[in-house]
Amino acid sequence: MIKAKHITRIAYKQPPEKGDKGDRGAIRRVSEWVSGTQYYSGADGEPYQDVVIYNGVHYLCEKTNKSTATPYQLVGWGADLWSVASEYKFVCTKGLFIGTEAQGWIADEGRIYHTSGKIELSADGSIKTSNGNFKVDAEGNLTAVSGTFSGILCSRFTTLNGNVTLGNQMNVLSGGYLTLTLPVNNADFAGRRLFVVDANFPPYTKSALAMYTDIQVPSGAYLRGLGEYSGENTQAYSHIGIRGGSIELLALPDYQSGVIWVVTAGHENIISKY
Repeated sequence: MIKAKHITRIAYKQPPEKGDKGDRGAIRRVSEWVSGTQYYSGADGEPYQDVVIYNGVHYLCEKTNKSTATPYQLVGWGADLWSVASEYKFVCTKGLFIGTEAQGWIADEGRIYHTSGKIELSADGSIKTSNGNFKVDAEGNLTAVSGTFSGILCSRFTTLNGNVTLGNQMNVLSGGYLTLTLPVNNADFAGRRLFVVDANFPPYTKSALAMYTDIQVPSGAYLRGLGEYSGENTQAYSHIGIRGGSIELLALPDYQSGVIWVVTAGHENIISKY
């Protein structure tokens, strides 16, 4: 007769052994080749795996080096420091970065876009909406069909000296004799306000040698609104000058030329008009 044996298993809970922290993988780095720079092959413990561009050709670093010879020369000599990677391309996998619940951002094919599909960050550095009604480009230029601002909206001044032609900047600070030519043949300026500050402070003199700001329009066009405020009969000028004060003008649409500039404030600072 075979006797059965009863075996009791006792399990003991033991804390897991703490493993060593793994090494961080090398980061792919792409740059133009520069002599004397330390380049890495991405071996264990190295921070980068370098791909350099020399004369339009991509070279992959096979062994860490800091050479003065170009990758082109080294490959030609048969050195094993670099290999030609002319067909090298970035390979991006889609990444999802979730914020809260189902809302988040997806990185894919050179752009980062929101899961709502309404806004994206493009590879050219611009931020824009899917319908195109809002965009901020890499230079900081904002384009929008509408907007609501609360608090104080600040617009920087441009300091100008010498003869200049006004562009899109609407705030101008004059630090010397300045001739400011206002555009009239561009309907895009309609509704724009121009605020000019002249930093040449009193005494107010009409001497031709004194510093002042001359605001003018091209031949055949006129500045309007002066006569209405000054009580004079003549209401059109091609030049006005200010010193030690400010003046504000508004561009109104005109069916013939594009816009007409009207003086809306600062009449007491006008020292000359003709």
